[in-house]
Amino acid sequence: MAYSSRKKEVLPSGKMRSKAPIQNLHMTDENKEMVQEMLQDLQVESSADHFEFEDIRRDERYWGKIVDKRLQIQDVIAFTEKDDDKDVSGDEVNPFALKKLIQCGFEKNRCLNYLAKFKHDLGVALENLLRSCCEIENIGLNNPEYDPQTFEEAKQQRSEEVIALKSIYEEIFSEAIPDRLWTLKIPDMQFLEKEFEPSKEVPRREQKKPKKNKTSPKNVCKFFLKGNCRFGLKCKMRHVDIESEELPEDKHLIVQEKEVLFYLEVRFPEGSLYPFEPPLVAFYNTSEVIPPHVSLNITLRLSAEAKTLSESTVPIVFSLLSILEDREEMLQCVKMPLPEFSKPERNKATVESNILEDVVMDLDDKEPVQEFKKKDSKKEIEGKEKENLNRKLKHQFEKQQSSSAYKTMLENRMKLPAWNSKEDIIKSLQNHQVLVISGMTGCGKTTQIPQFILDVHLKSGRGSDCNIICTQPRRISALSVAERVATERADKLGDMVGYKIRLESKQSSSTRLLYCTTGILLRYLENDSTLKGISHVIVDEVHERTEESDFLMMVLRDLLMDRRDLRVVLMSATLNSKLFSAYFYDAPVIHIPGRTFPVQEYYMEDALEKTGFLLDPSSPYARPMKRSKTVSKATDESFKGAGSSQELTKMAAEMAVTCRMPGVNVLDDKLNERQIEMRYQGYSKTTISSLYNMDHEKTNYDIIVSILEWIVRGKREHPNSGAILVFLSGMAEITTLLEQLNTNILFKDKGKFLILPLHSTLSSEEQGLIFKRPKEGVTKIVLSTNIAETSVTIDDIVYVIDCGKMKENRYDSSKGMESLEETWVSRANARQRRGRAGRVTSGVCFHLFTSHRYEHVMAEHQIPEIMRIPLEKLCLRIKIMTLFFGRDVKQILNKLLEPPEDKSITDALARLHSLGALDTQENLTSLGYHLAALPVDVRIGKLMLLGAIFCCVDPVLTIAASLSYKSPFVAPFDKRDEADKKKKEFSTGYSDHLTLLKAYKKWLEEMARGAKFGYRFCQDNFLSMKTLQMIASLKCQFAELLADIGFLQTKMTSRQLERLSPRTGDGVLNGTGPVVNSNADNLKLLLGVLCGALYPNVVHIVKPATKYKASSGGAIPLEPKANEIKFWTKNEGQVFIHPKSVNFDVNYFESPYLIYHEKVKTSKVFIRDTSMVSVYALLLFCGDSLSLDLEKGALVISIDDGWVRFTASSQKIATLVRDLRGELDRLLAEKIESPSLDLITCPRGSRIIDTIGRLIANQ
Repeated sequence: MAYSSRKKEVLPSGKMRSKAPIQNLHMTDENKEMVQEMLQDLQVESSADHFEFEDIRRDERYWGKIVDKRLQIQDVIAFTEKDDDKDVSGDEVNPFALKKLIQCGFEKNRCLNYLAKFKHDLGVALENLLRSCCEIENIGLNNPEYDPQTFEEAKQQRSEEVIALKSIYEEIFSEAIPDRLWTLKIPDMQFLEKEFEPSKEVPRREQKKPKKNKTSPKNVCKFFLKGNCRFGLKCKMRHVDIESEELPEDKHLIVQEKEVLFYLEVRFPEGSLYPFEPPLVAFYNTSEVIPPHVSLNITLRLSAEAKTLSESTVPIVFSLLSILEDREEMLQCVKMPLPEFSKPERNKATVESNILEDVVMDLDDKEPVQEFKKKDSKKEIEGKEKENLNRKLKHQFEKQQSSSAYKTMLENRMKLPAWNSKEDIIKSLQNHQVLVISGMTGCGKTTQIPQFILDVHLKSGRGSDCNIICTQPRRISALSVAERVATERADKLGDMVGYKIRLESKQSSSTRLLYCTTGILLRYLENDSTLKGISHVIVDEVHERTEESDFLMMVLRDLLMDRRDLRVVLMSATLNSKLFSAYFYDAPVIHIPGRTFPVQEYYMEDALEKTGFLLDPSSPYARPMKRSKTVSKATDESFKGAGSSQELTKMAAEMAVTCRMPGVNVLDDKLNERQIEMRYQGYSKTTISSLYNMDHEKTNYDIIVSILEWIVRGKREHPNSGAILVFLSGMAEITTLLEQLNTNILFKDKGKFLILPLHSTLSSEEQGLIFKRPKEGVTKIVLSTNIAETSVTIDDIVYVIDCGKMKENRYDSSKGMESLEETWVSRANARQRRGRAGRVTSGVCFHLFTSHRYEHVMAEHQIPEIMRIPLEKLCLRIKIMTLFFGRDVKQILNKLLEPPEDKSITDALARLHSLGALDTQENLTSLGYHLAALPVDVRIGKLMLLGAIFCCVDPVLTIAASLSYKSPFVAPFDKRDEADKKKKEFSTGYSDHLTLLKAYKKWLEEMARGAKFGYRFCQDNFLSMKTLQMIASLKCQFAELLADIGFLQTKMTSRQLERLSPRTGDGVLNGTGPVVNSNADNLKLLLGVLCGALYPNVVHIVKPATKYKASSGGAIPLEPKANEIKFWTKNEGQVFIHPKSVNFDVNYFESPYLIYHEKVKTSKVFIRDTSMVSVYALLLFCGDSLSLDLEKGALVISIDDGWVRFTASSQKIATLVRDLRGELDRLLAEKIESPSLDLITCPRGSRIIDTIGRLIANQ
């Protein structure tokens, strides 16, 4: 072991690291003995077996050399169990089965996958390969159209066909398995082999093999020579290396060259209705020179014929044999390109869940990856079936048109402005691939344009060709629009019109118009990069410039080059359509005007004037008074010397000549009162005074209440009825105003006012209240975030109050810091908000910002989201999409409409590299593939994987679901202290994560007693019942995802897991079993797993200097106050624990380190969701590597360049920790690389995990 001295390091900013006493690392004698014994045992096993075997891939193996800690596997060393009592595995690949599938033309790794998936049953594996490859779906007995009598009739007809085939083809036909498998040996097809004969005088298959100089010794194990003898020491043959000797052939697996044969298999899966449906057919041969893919090309040709003939319900074998006898047709199959299933799988697996759909790609052919569930896709319909479907859809549409409900809704649809542009839209789509449509809110573009396209196809009898996907930026809009369109078509939601959002879906095989979130379509593209079967993609609300919509537009632009038949419609609610048109190579633009009802617009100065509101200089909404920099000092002193208001007015008039008009680039809050008066001429002194005293950056709730009172009281020229919509920046602002209105003498009358909040976290039922009209005499007041700007349309809104603010996520990529910042809206946003008024009559809009700010200060459009968010998930999405396979991430992101900064991309790639998701060449590692498949933040994804590895699945998924969604703890404004007190009753281990876990477990216990007990428990402890239910649902989804990528052995779907515990919906613990949850109660190990996932989100706890209190017995040390303890990060310096954390007022921590989930900047830099972690958890789970250094004679053990470090009390402790960390790194690399490796039954893996669990728990 080498030692080195270390110098003090300086942060990149030039600041020195915070000084804190370095702590000493101890280990009890019992733990030393345990770790040492484990390491010695592993070394003995390794040295005994390491050199005897070659590098082969087995289920039980050690990884040899790991150069990089980020999961880069360099080589493999086999480990063969020596226990004489060990049973021979029954999972060995049957070489005959594998060879048979390869002869059929399927690629080797696909064959291995299917054999493993179907427990090495050759027949079942082949049938499922044929189903997927030939796109044949055997309906069988599950189809309600066929009764048992039909099934018996099918069996009878097959029996008759067998008799006929035996009589005609007696020598070549055999019924290998009664009513399941027919085999035909096809003669006279040797002409195929001649097409591939080598051009030599002596054919290759007739050449004699050279004789070896050496003869093979007797009793040598041929399997050992191949490197995979499964019997180990029990083998009765000799295990010796013979380098120069050729292996003996497996004659039982090789057909003699003179016996090259060609076979046709006709298969009838269980429940087959052949001849009423096509059978599964497979062609293969035993030739060594014909490429296997030729057999699959012939199979595809025969399957296409079988599908066509099955429509006539006639026997097909005679026709298939005639095709095989057609020499020219067979030679055409020889010339066909390599079919898809003869190629290696590049995109190996697709996960469809009710959360999200995601993809895991093949791991560079290192190991077959478990096949995931395929997404239901509309298969191409051909021939008569297509004609029948078209007639059916047309008839269904004509029936709907004749209904009174449809006619009533049609009259309303025809009144929308979009209806007048119907013909122009259809004509443009006939002539162009891309169409850009701009239309003000309320014009009907979202509901009508997809229907225009659908109706044209239905009327013309081409309904089966029409499959429309319309994306929405938010879940609530996808759901509400789909419901509205289904109602307009007098149709049931889920039939012709459906929707798919996170955790909810309503669609069927009849669905031709699907509303979904943008993320759902992106997940679909990860599976099918060509959008096969989709005719139209409509991207709505592109003006919002979300990350997903910008990325989707870039993907679609690339895809259009290959899909000339695909049509794309971009819809924007603003007039910046030229930007999108230019991006799509000058696509045509159609503008749809909005409704004709006028909207009277008022700004802040108008609101003050109308209401007579006077802002007192001592108000909390007043600005701090400072002398304006735009006025000379002499002028300012002159104003100060004025006495009465009359003197001030006279002086102002005299100085008006010398006081210049302020420039348009000077903000209102930088002006003095005289300049305010000059800028806003014609307004009263009260208004000028209020504008001068006002802090324009604050949301003034008093003014909002004053405007509301003005609206509902008194006589005026505007309508006296209609709902009121108030735009606020966030949920906290909504709550503040709601409380103020509830205490207002006018608005607290529930019989006259219905006050409703509106934000994205409301449930579907809660959101539904927003759209209902109140009873007569009741005024509806909606307090909303910007979700009501474009995504949600409330028809009865007449008045709008726009606070002019919104909250945006901002991300500092260099600091890894995310902040939710309140910002001014853009002019485009303000116009959208104004447009929400006056949908039913003339409306009024009050903007709580001045006209000067609107005209001269506000940006025209908001900053695109892609330029202000972390890019890790987007980079992984690019890496996993087959459309961008092998391409550079930066080059792809630079093709966006407005690309992010290069530094943001570089920083994101660096973070993925440090996490182990990308290698040094920016290729996805095994961990990267798994993280890309999990629809969560990359660190939460890593947490899920580590939880599965360390056998604490259930608690880890609870924490992951909460971090992915939100905390169930709620704190009403009027009961914050009581809520905080209740939360602290669940406090465990100085950890927000364990506190959540304890509360969740207690809720499960109460729910087990009955729903009323669970509901009462939530009420008593300030917990959200809906949030807890969502966490339970997400847990089941996450468990399904882990199983799909091979990290859990359960085959249960999320729905099945939910049904295991119907009261709570959380069946994860029962469904996954006790083995993978054996460490569920080891809370310190659980925090260690959290540590490994969230690192480098670590803060150093620095205590203040100890203070003492004098006493008669001497000085007594005092514990520091909570606010005296400092928290430091590696790069950003001091941070603060969020007040909602259970650690907020803690004044003593046993460990000097905390981990946290996220860092947010508001008034300060706060860290959220914190947990204290043990020193061994940090040293074993965190950082790239562990270092041992000698500093001033002390042995220092550290990670991450010394940010986390301790002195070891002895060299033995340091060595044990270093070696234990090395074993753990190797084990994690092996498991991530090979998810099917069972660490529970693997002696080495279970020993390491058990040792670490006991060390962390007991030390």
